[in-house]
Amino acid sequence: MKKLTYLSFIALFAMAITYTSCKKDKEDKDTRSAMDLSTAENAFNGIFKEVDNGIKQKDPSVRGNRAIDTSTCATITISSLTTFPATLTIDFGIGCVGEDGVTRSGKIIAVFSGKYTDSNTVVTITPQNYYHNDILVEGTKTITNKGHIGITNGTHNLVWHVEVTGGKLTSLAKQVISWQSTHDIEWIEGESTHWPFISDDVILITGSGNGINVEGKNFSAQITKGLKIARACKYIESGTLVLTPADGVDRTVDFGDGTCDEKLTVTINGKIYEVKLP
Repeated sequence: MKKLTYLSFIALFAMAITYTSCKKDKEDKDTRSAMDLSTAENAFNGIFKEVDNGIKQKDPSVRGNRAIDTSTCATITISSLTTFPATLTIDFGIGCVGEDGVTRSGKIIAVFSGKYTDSNTVVTITPQNYYHNDILVEGTKTITNKGHIGITNGTHNLVWHVEVTGGKLTSLAKQVISWQSTHDIEWIEGESTHWPFISDDVILITGSGNGINVEGKNFSAQITKGLKIARACKYIESGTLVLTPADGVDRTVDFGDGTCDEKLTVTINGKIYEVKLP
Protein backbone atom coordinates (compact mmCIF):
# COMPACT_ATOMS: atom_id res chain seq x y z
CA MET A 1 0.00 0.00 0.00
CA LYS A 2 2.85 2.37 0.88
CA LYS A 3 4.55 1.50 -2.43
CA LEU A 4 1.39 2.37 -4.36
CA THR A 5 1.04 5.66 -2.50
CA TYR A 6 4.63 6.58 -3.22
CA LEU A 7 4.29 5.77 -6.92
CA SER A 8 1.09 7.76 -7.08
CA PHE A 9 2.87 10.71 -5.52
CA ILE A 10 5.68 10.49 -8.06
CA ALA A 11 3.16 10.39 -10.91
CA LEU A 12 1.26 13.39 -9.59
CA PHE A 13 4.50 15.30 -9.09
CA ALA A 14 5.55 14.58 -12.67
CA MET A 15 2.16 15.75 -13.95
CA ALA A 16 2.49 18.96 -11.96
CA ILE A 17 5.93 19.66 -13.41
CA THR A 18 4.64 19.00 -16.93
CA TYR A 19 1.62 21.29 -16.39
CA THR A 20 3.83 24.08 -15.02
CA SER A 21 6.20 23.70 -17.95
CA CYS A 22 3.30 23.92 -20.42
CA LYS A 23 2.02 27.07 -18.74
CA LYS A 24 5.45 28.65 -19.13
CA ASP A 25 5.61 27.60 -22.74
CA LYS A 26 2.23 29.22 -23.37
CA GLU A 27 3.01 32.46 -21.53
CA ASP A 28 1.50 35.39 -23.44
CA LYS A 29 4.36 37.52 -24.76
CA ASP A 30 2.74 38.57 -28.03
CA THR A 31 3.49 42.22 -28.89
CA ARG A 32 2.86 41.87 -32.62
CA SER A 33 -0.50 43.68 -32.60
CA ALA A 34 0.96 46.55 -30.58
CA MET A 35 3.75 46.97 -33.11
CA ASP A 36 1.39 46.84 -36.09
CA LEU A 37 -1.09 49.25 -34.49
CA SER A 38 1.75 51.71 -33.90
CA THR A 39 2.88 51.36 -37.51
CA ALA A 40 -0.65 52.16 -38.72
CA GLU A 41 -1.07 55.11 -36.35
CA ASN A 42 2.28 56.61 -37.34
CA ALA A 43 1.55 56.27 -41.07
CA PHE A 44 -1.96 57.76 -41.01
CA ASN A 45 -1.04 60.50 -38.52
CA GLY A 46 1.82 61.35 -40.86
CA ILE A 47 -0.72 61.84 -43.66
CA PHE A 48 -2.66 64.25 -41.45
CA LYS A 49 0.50 66.26 -40.73
CA GLU A 50 1.36 66.48 -44.42
CA VAL A 51 -2.12 67.73 -45.39
CA ASP A 52 -2.09 70.27 -42.56
CA ASN A 53 1.32 71.48 -43.69
CA GLY A 54 0.31 71.48 -47.35
CA ILE A 55 -2.75 73.69 -46.98
CA LYS A 56 -0.77 76.13 -44.84
CA GLN A 57 1.79 76.33 -47.64
CA LYS A 58 -0.83 77.23 -50.26
CA ASP A 59 -3.48 79.26 -48.43
CA PRO A 60 -2.41 82.73 -47.18
CA SER A 61 -5.54 83.00 -45.04
CA VAL A 62 -4.38 80.00 -43.03
CA ARG A 63 -0.73 80.99 -42.60
CA GLY A 64 -1.37 84.73 -42.13
CA ASN A 65 1.01 87.45 -43.36
CA ARG A 66 4.16 85.51 -42.60
CA ALA A 67 6.79 84.30 -45.02
CA ILE A 68 6.20 81.00 -46.85
CA ASP A 69 8.21 78.09 -45.49
CA THR A 70 9.66 76.09 -48.38
CA SER A 71 11.28 73.34 -46.31
CA THR A 72 8.84 70.65 -47.45
CA CYS A 73 10.29 68.15 -49.93
CA ALA A 74 6.99 67.72 -51.80
CA THR A 75 5.48 69.59 -54.73
CA ILE A 76 2.17 71.06 -53.55
CA THR A 77 -0.66 72.34 -55.76
CA ILE A 78 -4.27 73.36 -55.11
CA SER A 79 -7.11 73.76 -57.60
CA SER A 80 -8.67 76.79 -55.92
CA LEU A 81 -8.60 78.85 -52.73
CA THR A 82 -12.09 80.31 -53.15
CA THR A 83 -14.21 77.74 -55.00
CA PHE A 84 -15.16 74.46 -53.34
CA PRO A 85 -14.75 71.58 -53.42
CA ALA A 86 -11.03 72.27 -53.88
CA THR A 87 -8.33 69.65 -54.38
CA LEU A 88 -4.92 69.77 -52.71
CA THR A 89 -2.26 67.52 -54.25
CA ILE A 90 0.94 66.71 -52.38
CA ASP A 91 3.42 64.98 -54.68
CA PHE A 92 6.54 63.39 -53.17
CA GLY A 93 7.73 62.04 -56.51
CA ILE A 94 9.98 58.99 -56.32
CA GLY A 95 10.83 59.75 -52.71
CA CYS A 96 12.09 62.48 -50.39
CA VAL A 97 12.79 62.83 -46.68
CA GLY A 98 10.56 65.11 -44.59
CA GLU A 99 11.42 67.11 -41.47
CA ASP A 100 10.25 64.19 -39.33
CA GLY A 101 12.79 61.85 -40.92
CA VAL A 102 10.22 59.83 -42.88
CA THR A 103 10.89 59.02 -46.53
CA ARG A 104 7.69 59.50 -48.53
CA SER A 105 6.88 58.84 -52.16
CA GLY A 106 3.75 58.94 -54.31
CA LYS A 107 0.89 61.36 -53.76
CA ILE A 108 -1.63 62.46 -51.16
CA ILE A 109 -4.88 63.87 -52.58
CA ALA A 110 -7.08 65.96 -50.25
CA VAL A 111 -10.48 67.34 -51.26
CA PHE A 112 -11.80 70.25 -49.14
CA SER A 113 -15.52 70.97 -48.87
CA GLY A 114 -14.78 74.50 -47.59
CA LYS A 115 -12.08 76.65 -46.00
CA TYR A 116 -9.75 74.56 -43.87
CA THR A 117 -10.19 76.87 -40.88
CA ASP A 118 -14.02 76.90 -41.03
CA SER A 119 -16.05 74.77 -38.64
CA ASN A 120 -17.72 71.75 -40.30
CA THR A 121 -15.35 71.76 -43.27
CA VAL A 122 -14.73 68.16 -44.34
CA VAL A 123 -11.43 67.06 -45.88
CA THR A 124 -11.41 63.69 -47.67
CA ILE A 125 -7.89 62.33 -48.08
CA THR A 126 -6.84 59.53 -50.41
CA PRO A 127 -3.25 58.33 -50.87
CA GLN A 128 -2.15 57.36 -54.39
CA ASN A 129 0.73 54.89 -54.64
CA TYR A 130 1.84 56.52 -51.39
CA TYR A 131 4.70 55.06 -49.35
CA HIS A 132 5.57 55.89 -45.75
CA ASN A 133 9.19 54.71 -45.69
CA ASP A 134 8.90 51.26 -47.31
CA ILE A 135 5.21 50.73 -46.50
CA LEU A 136 2.46 51.20 -49.09
CA VAL A 137 -0.44 53.02 -47.41
CA GLU A 138 -3.99 52.72 -48.75
CA GLY A 139 -7.43 53.74 -47.49
CA THR A 140 -9.45 56.90 -46.89
CA LYS A 141 -8.95 59.46 -44.15
CA THR A 142 -11.79 61.91 -43.47
CA ILE A 143 -11.20 65.03 -41.36
CA THR A 144 -13.99 67.26 -40.03
CA ASN A 145 -13.18 70.63 -38.47
CA LYS A 146 -15.07 70.81 -35.13
CA GLY A 147 -13.94 74.32 -34.19
CA HIS A 148 -12.15 75.50 -31.07
CA ILE A 149 -13.78 73.13 -28.60
CA GLY A 150 -10.68 71.52 -27.08
CA ILE A 151 -10.05 72.23 -23.39
CA THR A 152 -6.62 70.72 -22.72
CA ASN A 153 -4.67 72.96 -20.30
CA GLY A 154 -7.77 75.12 -19.93
CA THR A 155 -7.55 76.59 -23.43
CA HIS A 156 -9.89 76.42 -26.41
CA ASN A 157 -7.95 74.42 -28.97
CA LEU A 158 -8.89 73.53 -32.52
CA VAL A 159 -10.25 69.97 -32.80
CA TRP A 160 -10.64 67.72 -35.84
CA HIS A 161 -12.76 64.58 -35.91
CA VAL A 162 -10.86 62.00 -37.95
CA GLU A 163 -11.91 58.65 -39.37
CA VAL A 164 -9.80 56.10 -41.22
CA THR A 165 -11.71 53.57 -43.33
CA GLY A 166 -10.33 50.72 -45.39
CA GLY A 167 -6.83 51.27 -44.06
CA LYS A 168 -4.26 48.87 -45.49
CA LEU A 169 -0.49 48.90 -45.03
CA THR A 170 1.67 46.58 -47.09
CA SER A 171 5.39 46.10 -46.49
CA LEU A 172 7.98 45.23 -49.13
CA ALA A 173 7.79 41.66 -47.81
CA LYS A 174 4.04 41.69 -48.60
CA GLN A 175 3.02 41.64 -44.95
CA VAL A 176 -0.36 43.35 -44.59
CA ILE A 177 -1.89 45.33 -41.72
CA SER A 178 -5.59 46.26 -41.87
CA TRP A 179 -6.69 49.33 -39.89
CA GLN A 180 -9.65 51.59 -39.23
CA SER A 181 -10.13 54.17 -36.51
CA THR A 182 -12.25 56.98 -35.11
CA HIS A 183 -10.25 59.73 -33.42
CA ASP A 184 -10.40 63.31 -32.24
CA ILE A 185 -7.23 65.33 -32.84
CA GLU A 186 -6.69 68.39 -30.67
CA TRP A 187 -4.06 70.99 -31.55
CA ILE A 188 -2.57 71.56 -28.09
CA GLU A 189 0.66 73.46 -28.86
CA GLY A 190 1.88 75.78 -31.58
CA GLU A 191 -1.38 77.25 -32.88
CA SER A 192 -0.65 80.72 -31.50
CA THR A 193 2.79 80.91 -33.14
CA HIS A 194 1.16 79.97 -36.45
CA TRP A 195 3.02 80.00 -39.77
CA PRO A 196 5.92 79.56 -40.46
CA PHE A 197 6.76 78.36 -36.97
CA ILE A 198 5.10 74.99 -37.43
CA SER A 199 7.89 72.81 -36.03
CA ASP A 200 6.54 73.45 -32.52
CA ASP A 201 3.06 72.10 -33.38
CA VAL A 202 1.85 69.30 -31.11
CA ILE A 203 -1.40 67.34 -31.39
CA LEU A 204 -3.22 65.11 -28.92
CA ILE A 205 -5.19 62.10 -30.17
CA THR A 206 -8.06 60.32 -28.41
CA GLY A 207 -10.48 57.64 -29.58
CA SER A 208 -10.37 54.01 -30.69
CA GLY A 209 -9.49 51.72 -33.57
CA ASN A 210 -9.33 48.11 -34.69
CA GLY A 211 -7.44 46.05 -37.19
CA ILE A 212 -5.81 42.81 -38.28
CA ASN A 213 -2.09 42.33 -37.72
CA VAL A 214 0.41 40.79 -40.16
CA GLU A 215 -0.27 37.34 -38.68
CA GLY A 216 -3.98 37.61 -39.53
CA LYS A 217 -5.07 38.18 -35.92
CA ASN A 218 -7.81 40.68 -35.04
CA PHE A 219 -7.34 43.32 -32.36
CA SER A 220 -9.05 46.44 -31.05
CA ALA A 221 -7.66 49.43 -29.17
CA GLN A 222 -8.99 52.16 -26.90
CA ILE A 223 -6.85 55.19 -26.07
CA THR A 224 -6.81 55.76 -22.31
CA LYS A 225 -4.38 58.70 -22.17
CA GLY A 226 -4.10 60.99 -25.20
CA LEU A 227 -1.41 60.12 -27.71
CA LYS A 228 0.93 63.08 -28.10
CA ILE A 229 2.59 63.71 -31.46
CA ALA A 230 4.93 66.56 -32.43
CA ARG A 231 5.16 67.61 -36.06
CA ALA A 232 8.92 67.08 -36.20
CA CYS A 233 8.77 63.53 -34.76
CA LYS A 234 7.81 60.42 -36.74
CA TYR A 235 6.76 58.50 -33.62
CA ILE A 236 4.08 58.85 -30.97
CA GLU A 237 5.91 60.47 -28.04
CA SER A 238 3.61 59.68 -25.12
CA GLY A 239 0.18 58.36 -24.14
CA THR A 240 -1.35 54.95 -23.42
CA LEU A 241 -3.97 52.66 -24.86
CA VAL A 242 -5.52 49.30 -24.01
CA LEU A 243 -5.14 46.77 -26.80
CA THR A 244 -7.42 43.73 -26.89
CA PRO A 245 -6.40 40.86 -29.18
CA ALA A 246 -9.13 38.46 -30.28
CA ASP A 247 -7.30 35.51 -28.75
CA GLY A 248 -5.64 37.00 -25.67
CA VAL A 249 -5.91 39.18 -22.58
CA ASP A 250 -5.95 42.97 -22.60
CA ARG A 251 -2.55 44.60 -22.70
CA THR A 252 -1.48 48.18 -22.00
CA VAL A 253 0.65 49.95 -24.58
CA ASP A 254 2.68 52.89 -23.22
CA PHE A 255 4.38 55.21 -25.72
CA GLY A 256 6.72 56.83 -23.22
CA ASP A 257 7.40 60.08 -21.39
CA GLY A 258 7.48 62.54 -24.29
CA THR A 259 10.85 61.64 -25.79
CA CYS A 260 10.92 61.33 -29.57
CA ASP A 261 12.14 57.77 -30.00
CA GLU A 262 11.13 54.41 -31.43
CA LYS A 263 10.48 52.74 -28.07
CA LEU A 264 7.22 51.67 -26.45
CA THR A 265 6.32 49.15 -23.77
CA VAL A 266 3.59 46.52 -23.66
CA THR A 267 2.33 45.22 -20.31
CA ILE A 268 0.79 41.74 -20.40
CA ASN A 269 -0.35 39.98 -17.21
CA GLY A 270 1.79 42.35 -15.14
CA LYS A 271 4.96 41.78 -17.17
CA ILE A 272 6.50 44.58 -19.20
CA TYR A 273 7.98 44.04 -22.65
CA GLU A 274 9.88 46.68 -24.64
CA VAL A 275 9.20 47.07 -28.34
CA LYS A 276 11.28 49.05 -30.85
CA LEU A 277 9.61 50.29 -34.01
CA PRO A 278 11.42 50.50 -37.35
